[in-house]
Amino acid sequence: MFERPSLQRWVQARGVAWIALLTQLGLHHEDPVDDRWSIRPDPDDEYLVALAVAANAVLVTGDKDLPMVEPTPPIRIVNARTFVSMVDAWLRDVEADLR
Repeated sequence: MFERPSLQRWVQARGVAWIALLTQLGLHHEDPVDDRWSIRPDPDDEYLVALAVAANAVLVTGDKDLPMVEPTPPIRIVNARTFVSMVDAWLRDVEADLR
């Protein structure tokens, strides 16, 4: 995801260390077994939604239809810009706690 041209300026501003941190903090989850999420108009998103629900994760996507899914999955769905803001705020809080 971070290799996309639209995110290159953001990656360069934060440096590869930031990406390495996200990679290090990431968790591996098994494939979801919950298949109750019927996603329209793109059924290919069902797997991602089920995985995010099972992992209690934030789903980062540029798909504008996904946040409109009914029933609303019990997860937070954000775009890349919002995710960057969330992680930047979290890192500021961590740095403040370390002082």
